Amino acid sequence: MRNAAFSLIELLIVCAILLLLSALAIPRLSFFDQSLVESELDTLFMTFSFLQQKAIATNQIQKLTFDETAHCYRYAGHGATARTYQLPPQVRFGFPPGAKGPPAHPRERISQAITFPKKLVEFHPNGVISAGTAYLTNRTHSCGVGLTTSIAQVTYVRKYMWNATQWSVR
Repeated sequence: MRNAAFSLIELLIVCAILLLLSALAIPRLSFFDQSLVESELDTLFMTFSFLQQKAIATNQIQKLTFDETAHCYRYAGHGATARTYQLPPQVRFGFPPGAKGPPAHPRERISQAITFPKKLVEFHPNGVISAGTAYLTNRTHSCGVGLTTSIAQVTYVRKYMWNATQWSVR
C-alpha cells in the first residue's frame, strides 16, 4: 500500500511554477503602483479645480491644508463641514531619491514633499491659487508625480511625472 504524499519531483515542479508566476507578477505590481500614484495625482488635481471654481462662484477664499505625516489633505466641504481625503496606504507625500525640482525648472534636489507655504493652498475669488508643489510617490519611492501651481497673474495647475531622470508634463 502506497502512502499519499508528494514526490520530490512534484514538489520541485510546484515550486518552479510558483517562482515563474511571481516573476511575472512583480513587474505588473510596479505598474500598479505607478497607476495608483497617477490616479491620486488626478484626484488632487480635480480637488484643486473644484476649490478654484468654488472660490470664484462663492466669492470666498477656499483653503486646502496638507498633512504630510498622516498622508491626507483637508478642505472645507459644503457649509461648515471639513472634508479629509486620506491617501491610500500605497501612496505617500514624497519624491523619488535624486529628483530635482521644481518640475518646470529642476535645479536643486527636492527637500520637501509639500512646498506650499505652511502646507496651505489658498484659492482666491479672482482665480489665483497660491504657488507651490505637492509631490506624491509610492511606498518604495520608485515612482513619483508632482502637482504645481504657477506664480503668475493667471494661475494654472500642471501635472508632472518623474521618469527616473527628469520630470515630464503629464
